[in-house]
Amino acid sequence: VAVPSESFFASVLLRDRCRGVAWEIDNTHYYSLLVLFYLGEMKQLEEALPGLLKEAEDRGDLFCVTNMRTRLSYLIALAKDEPEAARQELREAIAIWPGDNFLVQHWYEMMGQVECRLYEGDGPAASRLTRERWPLLKRSFLLRVQSVLIFSLSFRARATMAAASTGGADLDGLASAESDARRIERERMPWGNAIAAILRAGIASAREDKM
Repeated sequence: VAVPSESFFASVLLRDRCRGVAWEIDNTHYYSLLVLFYLGEMKQLEEALPGLLKEAEDRGDLFCVTNMRTRLSYLIALAKDEPEAARQELREAIAIWPGDNFLVQHWYEMMGQVECRLYEGDGPAASRLTRERWPLLKRSFLLRVQSVLIFSLSFRARATMAAASTGGADLDGLASAESDARRIERERMPWGNAIAAILRAGIASAREDKM
């Protein structure tokens, strides 16, 4: 399996030398694949994902299967310029997950659907979906997790900016995006600050602010 070697050996050690570590193995596989995405190694991700996904399916591991499909599988379809296939993958993946509460897997699916619409250039749809589901996300208390908060604010700001760009520079929409960027900066995380800087650059571009 074409995953980073450190993660591969970690999963082997857990499987061979430990007991009761299914959750740890799941996360080793999940983050191994996520690393490939962030490195831009989409070919390796496409090669590695099916085998790990089948392994999880064969052992009836719904947690691992849902995480991989809602967070990673759709990205492969987007990389192939197949946004409808990406949206369908997300719909099918979340359909098998319990829907009584808004859980992290629902957040993955929500962000994936927003990203699909942004990929297609449908800013209004991305913004509308974010507004519709934000109350569920807020009530779930997932926004108390710093990484979830920062990523969610960044997706909302991107969707807002994309919606504003379809009808000219909507000042209210850009102000909302700017507010999200400021909120990210208040978390004082270097990676969050980088995201906020990208958002501010997008806002400046929409305002045709060259300074």
